[in-house]
Amino acid sequence: MKKIGSLNVQRYADLMPSEIRDAVAPLSDDMAWAIFMAILHHRNLRDSDFIEIFGSTFTAEGRRRLKKLEMAGLIEKKINSQDGACNTSDIHYVLSHPGRDLLDTLFGMILKNCSWTQ
Repeated sequence: MKKIGSLNVQRYADLMPSEIRDAVAPLSDDMAWAIFMAILHHRNLRDSDFIEIFGSTFTAEGRRRLKKLEMAGLIEKKINSQDGACNTSDIHYVLSHPGRDLLDTLFGMILKNCSWTQ
């Protein structure tokens, strides 16, 4: 993952068709969709991965959006700890079942001939 910054924000945000982005007002800003789609694209991401992908554009505001996505139940934090101790490298984010269901529903309703699955 290269550090390209705001170009990656737009690239990942643009992976979601505008019809669906507009239908989901709480996620309608590019950074929120970029985070959501980056997690979908990479399947799971650690905190450090967001900085690698989005560079300096992933600031405190990016972290707030990440937390809002988690609080909305669209993504979830997973902890992989082998020895019972947890450090930040053990924590990663994935799409939740509701997040995947949201994509299924929106694509099925709005873009009937398209699929978001890779």
